[in-house]
Amino acid sequence: MGLYVVLYFLGCDNIQMAGATLPYFNSPELKPFEVNLTADCNLGCHCSLNDIQPVCGKNGITYFSPCHAGCRPEVRPRHILGGEVKNYTSCACIITNKTLAQQVMAIPLATAGPCPHACEVMIPFMVLLFCMTLVVSITQMPLLMVTLR
Repeated sequence: MGLYVVLYFLGCDNIQMAGATLPYFNSPELKPFEVNLTADCNLGCHCSLNDIQPVCGKNGITYFSPCHAGCRPEVRPRHILGGEVKNYTSCACIITNKTLAQQVMAIPLATAGPCPHACEVMIPFMVLLFCMTLVVSITQMPLLMVTLR
């Protein structure tokens, strides 16, 4: 039972997704289990809730789609290892440093795909779960023999 308590505390944080797990930068705080993908920065975009294309903002927050990040259509797709990486440069919902010059604004503010989310406790969780399952399964046969006798 003590190992189950340890297993309860091993876990990872949720992915940071604007409008789902955290509010947009200028929106009120989200209530638990509330999703609000519309904010002032993407209000005029008429974004579809059926179009799921996550993008990773430069701020480390994942957005539901480029439209929900307030991005204009992608510019200059790059080809990396046979795949295509789409970059978005004009995103109204992604806060950037206001002191940057306009020439520097060509740096992509968002890229296609969710932001990377590292979970360092997955291996300890799997090892502990394996050990607990092994201990429980080893005790089952002796318990069955005692019950039958």
